[in-house]
Amino acid sequence: MSVQTGYDHQQSVNRFWHNYLSILEKSSIPERARPWYRTHVEETISALQGVKLMHHLPQYADDYIIIKGSITNLPEWRSRQIADALLLPF
Repeated sequence: MSVQTGYDHQQSVNRFWHNYLSILEKSSIPERARPWYRTHVEETISALQGVKLMHHLPQYADDYIIIKGSITNLPEWRSRQIADALLLPF
């Protein structure tokens, strides 16, 4: 098992976001909405502290979407945006 250096970790993070933003572009997500999509993914990653990104399961995204969707003052369009942000890569 190899130990990942701080530099290697940052490279992995950068590659992840580059790939994610490419998916948004290919999916025709408007450029002005892309930072919001990234924010939704960052919040999901943060909510799953201790779980490495490579170990995240689609079920985690589903659970997060359900939790966010249960917020009564969250507009429906925002709920759909969160779902899109998390499910596009899959």
